[in-house]
Amino acid sequence: LDEPTTGLDSTNAAKVVDILSSLGTMGTTVLLSIHQPRPDIFRLLDRVLVLSGEGSVVYSGPSALASAHFASMPFVTLPLADLHIADYMLDVVLKSSRSDVRDMVRAFAESEIAENALLIADTLAIQYEDSDQPPIIVPKYVSPYVKQVRLLWQRLAQVTFRHPFLLMLHFLSTACASVALGLIFWNSRRDT
Repeated sequence: LDEPTTGLDSTNAAKVVDILSSLGTMGTTVLLSIHQPRPDIFRLLDRVLVLSGEGSVVYSGPSALASAHFASMPFVTLPLADLHIADYMLDVVLKSSRSDVRDMVRAFAESEIAENALLIADTLAIQYEDSDQPPIIVPKYVSPYVKQVRLLWQRLAQVTFRHPFLLMLHFLSTACASVALGLIFWNSRRDT
């Protein structure tokens, strides 16, 4: 999901992320982008991915281990006591020099967290390759095209007839435009 909390107040944003987190605990994979989450929202996230300005992975792992990972790098300043970890990670990545960011990328690639992630990915790949079951292919459109078009027309009709004033305004504007164009070309000949 692309920024599902955008435009929401902090309480509703926390509710949305809580619902998404509960979906994740039921086995549904939830992937979302979120900017500067509150501490209570950050705690609901299982894993966090932080990218550099060039798109390299600075950190990808459990949100609970993010603070310890950044604190383990000697070239990174330690966070203030009252600074939230999500703000701290963004500040460190955005305010550091390019060479420090490259060092952060290298430090993550050599970390135990990255090794564990690669091990999990390799295990999943081996399980998939050894499986006798064919992959589940979900069709692009679950419902038939005709059904989709019918539902969209029904929705358009509902929206249109909910506001009869706007419907009449559309008819009136079309009639006015037709009369205006008719008057413009009233005495025009075929040779013009």
